[in-house]
Amino acid sequence: MRRPWGPISSMKIEDNYLDNDDLLLILDTVSGETFPWFYQAFPERSDDKDILLCHDFYRHDIPPYCEGEGMKLLEPLLNKIMPTALIRIKANSYPNTHIIKEHKMHTDMSYGMTSIYYLNTNNGYTQFGDGTIVESMQNRLLTFQTDISPHCSTSCTDARMRLNININYYG
Repeated sequence: MRRPWGPISSMKIEDNYLDNDDLLLILDTVSGETFPWFYQAFPERSDDKDILLCHDFYRHDIPPYCEGEGMKLLEPLLNKIMPTALIRIKANSYPNTHIIKEHKMHTDMSYGMTSIYYLNTNNGYTQFGDGTIVESMQNRLLTFQTDISPHCSTSCTDARMRLNININYYG
């Protein structure tokens, strides 16, 4: 049975989501020099010159991702969201560009929920198909039903990179 969500306006935005210590531990880890980032070529990129770096913390279809220090790092976030079952968790790093680049509209999956946890404040944003814009604000959690909420990401111009964690799950 589907959860009864209405239009995009039923999204939930929660500021100051985690305790500062938990936020800083996650931020310091993913922005550290030894954190592994991987280039991704996704169709939602706006052109061949865009760069998206990702780090998969968890993917339901690849068992080795189910354990490890990365999942322990995210425990404060997951304990607060309380997903019924995880589908995917990935960190995204959008490097600075000289103008803000909007990427193509997409849905992450055809089922489930999406929460985007913003790790740093910058002038990038998440935009939805109805024109709603959610600004990237440090320690903000945005939650919406994945399949009815086409959205796009952007780059930023006022920070070294735009960092967030995207969580797809059943909730």
